[in-house]
Amino acid sequence: MIGIVLVGHGAFATALRSSVEMIAGKQPKMADVSFDLRDSDEDLEKKLRAAVSGLGTVTGILFLADLVGGTPFRVSALISREWERTCVIGGANLSMILEVLPARDHLLLEQVKEKAIHAGREGIKAFP
Repeated sequence: MIGIVLVGHGAFATALRSSVEMIAGKQPKMADVSFDLRDSDEDLEKKLRAAVSGLGTVTGILFLADLVGGTPFRVSALISREWERTCVIGGANLSMILEVLPARDHLLLEQVKEKAIHAGREGIKAFP
């Protein structure tokens, strides 16, 4: 199973995980990491490493960050180089996560990445 690490500014990741679990139930191999106001890049790095360790045995790691180029995205990208089969996506949203949950135990990381990006884009609509 591919592990998922949600990461973002403030309570973004925690709130996103809470929403996921409200809709889809408790999820194995998923962690949330908050980049708090007083955290340094090094603090965030430690939190991300702990989250990855807490996933246990996984076939890959998908980091889903709130903003492309933000500190959570950048630090995730930096540490992701240390493991094989990792991917970092910025612009995480609820549609994206819900779409990849059932696929992450039978698809390859590259396929899950593409599914996440497609679902994230398709989950954005305007009314009227």
